[in-house]
Amino acid sequence: VGLANADGSTKTECGIHVDGAEKTWDRDLWETDSSKVKKLDTTDAAIEVKSSGKPSVMVVYAPWCQFSQNMEDEYEKFAQEFGGDIDIYSFRGDEERDFVQENLNTKSFPTVN
Repeated sequence: VGLANADGSTKTECGIHVDGAEKTWDRDLWETDSSKVKKLDTTDAAIEVKSSGKPSVMVVYAPWCQFSQNMEDEYEKFAQEFGGDIDIYSFRGDEERDFVQENLNTKSFPTVN
């Protein structure tokens, strides 16, 4: 998945427990001004969306995870097609691991809720 352990061995997944890896990426995901994916920047915002009762979809992602990177275009297409009917969100989970495990049913990246 493009990550290496401290000993040089290769990581084989983007699990929530991935730690101690060299994580590199050139940008965050869904950053363009034209994106229909709404970024949630705080845990409070994620909880508010989750508890609102409104129809929505949220991806919990890590920008360094190849699987998150690989779904970016398709998730954007999904948001373009269905964003008028339901709210489409993204939440960066690698910076809030305990929160996403406990509150957003996340065990690996990406997770779609």
